[in-house]
Amino acid sequence: MSHIAVLGGGAWGIALASRIAKKAKQAVVWSRNPKTVEQINHHKHPKHPNVTFSDSIQATTSLSTALDRAEGVLLCVPSNAFSEVLDQISLPPSFLAWATKGFSKEGDFFSDQIKKRFNQEGVFITGPSFANDVVQDKPTAILLAGPPTKTTFWKDALHTQEFRPYTSEDVLGAQVGAALKNIIAIAVGVCDGLNFGSNAQAAVITRGLKEINTLNFFLGGKSQTLYGLSGLGDVVLTSTNNLSRNRRYGILLTQNKPFDELVEGKEAAAVVHQITQKNQIDLPICEAVYQLTHTQSSPKKIAEDLLKRSPKAEFFEDENKKDP
Repeated sequence: MSHIAVLGGGAWGIALASRIAKKAKQAVVWSRNPKTVEQINHHKHPKHPNVTFSDSIQATTSLSTALDRAEGVLLCVPSNAFSEVLDQISLPPSFLAWATKGFSKEGDFFSDQIKKRFNQEGVFITGPSFANDVVQDKPTAILLAGPPTKTTFWKDALHTQEFRPYTSEDVLGAQVGAALKNIIAIAVGVCDGLNFGSNAQAAVITRGLKEINTLNFFLGGKSQTLYGLSGLGDVVLTSTNNLSRNRRYGILLTQNKPFDELVEGKEAAAVVHQITQKNQIDLPICEAVYQLTHTQSSPKKIAEDLLKRSPKAEFFEDENKKDP
């Protein structure tokens, strides 16, 4: 029997597997963790202890077993493991998608890695979507970015009454939004950790979105994409809710406390720093997060330096010429 392989047994992997199971499809989840696999096979998951999952979801520690006769393959692994797992997929799947946000450890987008590996395009699953809400069947809207021939398959596999996928062909713009929103979430966390108030939070989110669009424009993405789910939607959710690791990390930076979880925004800030320095692009909030997370700078001093910047026009005339 054909199935969809979900590579990654974390909170988001099992959440997407639960949507696939709701469409009466078999989902086979691959995880390196034997304890997680055992719990999934008993319809439970350590990240969602109060949820009982469908018996249409199975799990295995064998990647070859998960991939065998898979109709579609969905990667939900951490960003620092994406390249390694992708390289272990020997045959190009008919329908490949990924839900990993950020940059690869090599510093490129995951779509570039897929293109190099299989010489084909996949579908990027993104948008404002905490796994906890999804597994509880709370209404959620996501974006499927990719060619229409591919997004149709994943739309059919995931769409339920509570889980609404929208589609776009702008894979680049969707990836820019998904990567940089984590940087902005750190900045908002710092802002809130310093008790700067609601006005400042709104300002950082708004100007942060402007910075995302500036880099997106330079790289060739569409501006309109960032005013949708993968940009505005994800920035707002990740910046304002304490379920966000990146936001919590920003708050803890102001308290000089350790944080032992993967922080995608920290790694993304380093990649963005390299791009902006090489091409002389001014992204002051992104650069402030880089300085804060990589140079031991003081959060208060970084914030003061931002506030000392000279005022300027909110938008420039040539910024929106690329697309309507």
